[in-house]
Amino acid sequence: MLSGVDLAVRLQPRARRNAIVEERDGVLRVSVAAAPVDGQANAALCKLIAKRAGIARGRVSVIRGERSREKVVRIEGVTLEELRRALRLTAPPTPPRELRRADWPRLLSLNRASVRELSELDEQRLEWILSLAHSALAVEHEGQVAAFAVAIAPGTAYDSENYRWFGDHFQRFLYLDRIVVADSLRRRGIGAQLYDAMEAAAQPLERMVCEVNVLPVNEPSLAFHAARGYVEIARVAHGQEKVVAMMGKELQAPTRSAPS
Repeated sequence: MLSGVDLAVRLQPRARRNAIVEERDGVLRVSVAAAPVDGQANAALCKLIAKRAGIARGRVSVIRGERSREKVVRIEGVTLEELRRALRLTAPPTPPRELRRADWPRLLSLNRASVRELSELDEQRLEWILSLAHSALAVEHEGQVAAFAVAIAPGTAYDSENYRWFGDHFQRFLYLDRIVVADSLRRRGIGAQLYDAMEAAAQPLERMVCEVNVLPVNEPSLAFHAARGYVEIARVAHGQEKVVAMMGKELQAPTRSAPS
């Protein structure tokens, strides 16, 4: 029996050109010039995938979502690995894992690329911050760290002014000191993965906190946090050119069953 692959696809008809745009969150995004009339867009989609995969057109079919932009396409006679290579798709990022000592050079490189939003790091300071961390996670992509996040619980000697502000106002929290995603992999859901993991780690502490620049304003970050349920608690100025919004999200700690 021939092998086959079922592929989740989001189709954009009436586009300027036929193209496999990207893969995001496990969904292949494809554009075709054809209109969604009488199966024309579906036919163009199947023809494009067949051409890129180097297989006969008859081995590609839409098996679900014929009249929707969200489709499932079946490709017969190939394995998933063969199809990904043919379509030049990169492997999806791995789930978050604990940081390792071998990751440090890559962390410093990622931090330098985003130093405008973050404080500077050298190896000595990174080692010190990680020694204070409650949770420190990394996400890999194609064998290399593509993102990381570090969070610190109350009661440490961390010298961040924003961390100290939260310590003055709350007894229980997990402070997200920094989160960094490689530029080439942004808008792929990696940041949301890291936030999910950090918020899970923060549940026993009841509150996740962080800061977002409002001067100069970071609109995408403000929108991202608002969508996740973070609310502005206060604003703190760092000189005349920088103001941050202190953000918090209340979390419900897991309840324990009463003893029988």
